[in-house]
Amino acid sequence: MKQLMLNDGRSVEVQSVSTADGIMHIRLILTTSEQLKAYFMDSFATSVMTLYENGKPSGKPKENYTILEYIKEEAGGIWEVEMRQKSADMNTLLKELKKEVEESRQTAIQTNTDLQIAIAELTTLIATLTAPTTDVGGETDVS
Repeated sequence: MKQLMLNDGRSVEVQSVSTADGIMHIRLILTTSEQLKAYFMDSFATSVMTLYENGKPSGKPKENYTILEYIKEEAGGIWEVEMRQKSADMNTLLKELKKEVEESRQTAIQTNTDLQIAIAELTTLIATLTAPTTDVGGETDVS
């Protein structure tokens, strides 16, 4: 049994909670949209949420997920709630993502350059090792 304890002391029985990049998805059953709105539209209640499994905290508390993006009902009475962190709005997330992409691009360019240099050095080494040897008199060893 999983419970999400809200900052105001209320708890909600949940199926799963996942967080990534400032977005939290909560899946629940046996509830109504009105109950979910009452829980998740309260920014004080959602400012700190802690997931409990079998009565014990599971991971760190989830903080600042105060923006309710949507409540969606799926087939079979399963509900999904999406919360966003106040500090992680879409513009901030896009800027962070662009920065990560640029850093990855620069790393790939540097790796490509390093590989080209290594290939050139190996080609030179192989050419040196496979070149025919000559004796002092200018004769070529044909063996």
